[in-house]
Amino acid sequence: MLTLFKNLPWSAKYTVPPLVVSLLLMLVFFLPDATKLTLTFERELIIQGQWWRLLTGQAVHWGLGHFIMNVAGVWLVWLLFAEYATGWRYGVIIVAIAVASNLGMFWFDPKVEYYVGFSGTLYGLFAWGGVQDIRHKVPFGWLLLVAVVVKVAYDLRFGAVSISGVSADNLAVAAHFFGVVGGILLALVSNNRWQRG
Repeated sequence: MLTLFKNLPWSAKYTVPPLVVSLLLMLVFFLPDATKLTLTFERELIIQGQWWRLLTGQAVHWGLGHFIMNVAGVWLVWLLFAEYATGWRYGVIIVAIAVASNLGMFWFDPKVEYYVGFSGTLYGLFAWGGVQDIRHKVPFGWLLLVAVVVKVAYDLRFGAVSISGVSADNLAVAAHFFGVVGGILLALVSNNRWQRG
């Protein structure tokens, strides 16, 4: 067990990026509600020109449980895929998937009027990481990618399942779907040298 712990990616180049994302999510979580309302994904306000909401909506959480679950997801991604993107590349991947998730909802799912939460980005990160594992001949990648795609397909067909006390009615299945699509596309167009170099 101690050997496993020592073999985790503890180097700053691996830990600083998810730490920064976690701290940013925490900062947004503790902002006054009036300020958070200026950051949420709201279709009508985006149409009126508040384009920053296509990114910032992914960073807003109203409930503590939702926030903790998403920050835990950031660290699970670190545990599984830290070596695939370090430094500024990690930030680019986060922003690209977050925007893909929100743009997908904005362009293709007009029923989504309002959205908050990082789960669309997390679903995309797991799909992105699964493709990276497959690219690096890690068998777990196939299992993870298939699991994420099946989960999203199930949710699209039958509705989202309640997780950790978060009501299924509040889960944005569209955000998860477009996050996964964004993560897979990003993984396919990026190359190993860009990620590691």
